[in-house]
Amino acid sequence: MTIWPTTRMTDAMAYNIHMNEHNCLDKRSGTGRSMEIQEVNLQNLSQAAEIHALSWQEAHRDFCSAEFVAQHSVARQMAYLRREMEAGKRLFMLTDHQPVGIVSVDGNLIENLYVLPQKQRKGYGTELLKFAIAQCVDIPTLWVLNRNSPACAFYRKHGFRETGERKQLRSDLFETEMILPNIMHGLSSDRTMR
Repeated sequence: MTIWPTTRMTDAMAYNIHMNEHNCLDKRSGTGRSMEIQEVNLQNLSQAAEIHALSWQEAHRDFCSAEFVAQHSVARQMAYLRREMEAGKRLFMLTDHQPVGIVSVDGNLIENLYVLPQKQRKGYGTELLKFAIAQCVDIPTLWVLNRNSPACAFYRKHGFRETGERKQLRSDLFETEMILPNIMHGLSSDRTMR
């Protein structure tokens, strides 16, 4: 059994035990999976940073300059992820015989959900998202770039809806807030979906 270095061990351990007991079968290819989600620490931070860098570059290539994309190296993303962890965000990595994807959770905020480009569309992002939702302490919330159409479609497919809140980044680029409305118990009226 994996030992989880966190105070919220029960959620993470229950998910890991569920994944291992069922030894998930990839219905698309017929190959067995051995998925595990573990909390990122200093020992595996470089692997998480590599996933973040490669995936971020691919996701932003169509609407950011080549120079800006190239700045997001493994070293830069490692420093970024280290700062996120030092600020109290919990960062997790999914492995399936090798590192495949990452996600971070801070309270009810889901961020940094990235899957290696060559491993996308195989269910890994869905597993990470389900895990992150289970870690949220309140209504699962995330922010997504308006120009990142695949990410917007992915979150909508899994029930997330836009609230209408936006963070303008430049004239043609903004982040939009999305929440998971089917668990909106006690949602205040100032945060309704539009």
